[in-house]
Amino acid sequence: MDVEIFEFEPGRWSYKLGSAPSVETFPSREAALIAAEQVRDKQAQAPKPENGE
Repeated sequence: MDVEIFEFEPGRWSYKLGSAPSVETFPSREAALIAAEQVRDKQAQAPKPENGE
């Protein structure tokens, strides 16, 4: 899944995973990247539905 880090407003950073933006902002680009990687990893470990959704 693609991660995009962007400046939400001056001095506040956020991220998108795929096309889904985060509702959180962070004080640095690095903090936003760490949070995005943690969410991406958690989503990758989540059980997949049997019907493929």
